[in-house]
Amino acid sequence: IADRLREGRPVLIDFHGCDPRLAGRLMDFASGLVYALEATLQHVGDDVVMLSPGAVDLSGDEAAGIRSPGFYNRI
Repeated sequence: IADRLREGRPVLIDFHGCDPRLAGRLMDFASGLVYALEATLQHVGDDVVMLSPGAVDLSGDEAAGIRSPGFYNRI
C-alpha cells in the first residue's frame, strides 16, 4: 500500500469481510500513511476507502453518489 501510494498511484482498501480489529489497525496504518505522505483518505463506499496522492481527488456528483455515512462507526 505504502509503495504504491509513494509512486503516486491511488489505492483502494476494501474492508468487506475483514475482522473489525484488523480493519481498525489497517485504518490506523492508512491514516498515518496519508499524513506522512501528505496524501488524502476518502470513503468511497460501504467499507471501502481510497488513499490518494495529493494530486488525485474524488469529488463532485460521482463521489456523492457512492459515499456512505457511518463507516467509522463500524470499526
